[in-house]
Amino acid sequence: MDMNKQKPCPEKYKHCYGKNKWSFTSLTFQRSRFSARHHASFICGLIIILIVVFLSILSFWYTPYDAYQMDIRSRFLSPSFSHPFGTDEYGRDLFSRCMVGGQIALQVGIISTVIALFGGLVVGFLSGMSNKIVDEILMRLMDGLFAFPAIVFAIAIVSVFGADITNAMIAIGIVRIPIFARQVRNETISLKHRFFVIASQSIGTRLPVMIWKHFLPHIGASLTVLVTTNFAFAILSEAGLSYIGLGTQPPFPSWGRLLMESQNYMDRAPWLAIFPGIMMALTVLGFTLLGNGLRDFSDPRY
Repeated sequence: MDMNKQKPCPEKYKHCYGKNKWSFTSLTFQRSRFSARHHASFICGLIIILIVVFLSILSFWYTPYDAYQMDIRSRFLSPSFSHPFGTDEYGRDLFSRCMVGGQIALQVGIISTVIALFGGLVVGFLSGMSNKIVDEILMRLMDGLFAFPAIVFAIAIVSVFGADITNAMIAIGIVRIPIFARQVRNETISLKHRFFVIASQSIGTRLPVMIWKHFLPHIGASLTVLVTTNFAFAILSEAGLSYIGLGTQPPFPSWGRLLMESQNYMDRAPWLAIFPGIMMALTVLGFTLLGNGLRDFSDPRY
């Protein structure tokens, strides 16, 4: 068999190649782009997230009405062209308040995910690269943390340190550290016995450089999936904490707090609960679909 003979180019990837040679980098990029375009879950999730992010960022500079301005004469107006989501018990525009609530949802998702990711990377790399005793100690600590129900542990932290959005974000981030730590530790143990890592160690490469050049690129795909699913978890957890009064405090209108405030008016103004609930459900659905798509792309069989 002639090893130098060029294999035929798949028809759908012909634009990836030059006239007489293959381009591996171009092929990989085009295959990923082709898969993304034909993955309905990924596309739907991306569209939903882009809409939510756009409305949330836009609310920093513009909302149809002042999200905090009360107008008693406009109390409990049903959804209309001028007030798409209606108004609340104080006459405040619900659509504007949902837009501002998106700021809080994204803030909680970003900060809590950064905390969980950073903590998981530190613990996971220490556990995976250390000897068996250190590995056992760190993993048993993670098991102990993971044994508590996440929302109960978050409630305990917020109850001790005070009910505000900052403590809620820290609590949500801490309870997700074991998820990231276990993923990083398992992949680190698998990678550290590979030939390219052993060769890098043999020439005296420092551990931080080795982690940056060899470990992170290989575990990046799985961590990306975890990050997207953690966003969904963080949004739901913040909504749960705000609903019981331990998350976002007045006058800031998080989606969970809007749901809590609407429970006394369900028979009179059901839209006060319907629209914040839809916004939260769509955002969680968007991140879930996005994570499913990213998981499929990281699967070599896809």
